[in-house]
Amino acid sequence: MEKCYWNGKQGVLYHTDLSNGELDVVDPFFDSVEAAESYLEREASGRQSLYEDMVLYDSDGNKIEEAVEVLTDQAGFSDYL
Repeated sequence: MEKCYWNGKQGVLYHTDLSNGELDVVDPFFDSVEAAESYLEREASGRQSLYEDMVLYDSDGNKIEEAVEVLTDQAGFSDYL
């Protein structure tokens, strides 16, 4: 399983991951594209313009998708294209 992360003009989008339930550890990596998309959708709720320039990359730095694609799908706009 390849890890992935969001990056944009404002830098890497970090999330907090609990390590053994004891410490909060800042982590930019997601275990799947689906997990990365879900996190972005939650974070961007009501503030999409802050995240539209983000791009999802795999751990090798290869582009997977753009945040605007995820946020457009979330809003249902793709149903009308």
